[in-house]
Amino acid sequence: MKAQEKKIRHEFKYILTETEAQIFELYIQKIGLKKDAPHGGSYSVTTLYFDTPLLEDYRDKMSGLKYRKKIRARVYGYDFGGESDDVWLEIKEKHDMNTGKKRDTITNAEWKRFSGDGLFFDVASVRKKDNKKLNNFFYLFSKKNYQPNVVVRYKRNAYVGQFVSDYRVTIDRRIEACKWHDFRYNTMVPVSQGKAVLEVKFFSAMPWWFRDMIYRFELRRQAFSKYTNAVDALNGFNPIKR
Repeated sequence: MKAQEKKIRHEFKYILTETEAQIFELYIQKIGLKKDAPHGGSYSVTTLYFDTPLLEDYRDKMSGLKYRKKIRARVYGYDFGGESDDVWLEIKEKHDMNTGKKRDTITNAEWKRFSGDGLFFDVASVRKKDNKKLNNFFYLFSKKNYQPNVVVRYKRNAYVGQFVSDYRVTIDRRIEACKWHDFRYNTMVPVSQGKAVLEVKFFSAMPWWFRDMIYRFELRRQAFSKYTNAVDALNGFNPIKR
């Protein structure tokens, strides 16, 4: 699979009820958006978020810093080493509403070497001298002593369009999470239960229907992090001090 270049894209998020999400999907199909392959535009996303021992990435988000980042491993499937042959390792950077990613894949066999016994992640076993994106990931991972923290999983419906510029719309439902060490037992906890996360993503010109969409559905842009909401849900009875 070809590595993805780091690009700056605009990313707007909105929180919908399930009923609103269903109506919205009918709307975007009527104006010409098509379901994004593979799997007919509907698939599971499973992401392992790493963080430092002091949870610096979590705290940066909760502090409202304009520049922040996340370090994560992702599969487009239900489980690591299951449906997907590739695991994406990525650094996601965000400045206000603009985002960029440095990401590339490792094979399922490389992931098993990297994740080891599930507690100690062995960077040396998969470091690639000729791969700048992966080496950036491994350098930051080692420098700041990142550790596996939480797994977030959800069902995604994805749509794409191309008029003035390429853009993508995703609707994420049934968000659930667990601590990494509990993932093997599938002890997932609901996150923002009954809500769907709508994301509109584009690289240059804003889609022509964007203003109409906001007016029709009375949408209000919101900051929503699946990672920080997952951490909060999992620490509901013992909140992290801020």
